[in-house]
Amino acid sequence: MAQRLYGLCCGYEDLNDHDRGRHDPLPQTAEGEVEALVGSFTFSRLETHATRADVVALNRVLIEQFIAS
Repeated sequence: MAQRLYGLCCGYEDLNDHDRGRHDPLPQTAEGEVEALVGSFTFSRLETHATRADVVALNRVLIEQFIAS
């Protein structure tokens, strides 16, 4: 999930952008990973299978994190 959020913040709106950058050391370092990051297929499954309750829960977490910061 962090990879998708970082990607959106960097302007990677399309899922195929993640395929090109999954071996890029900068996002790997930001996420604390040494292996290749996930590709567009994984994000596609995540985004198409998320329920309304999942989206509401994620929204609450993001708001809580924003307030805490």
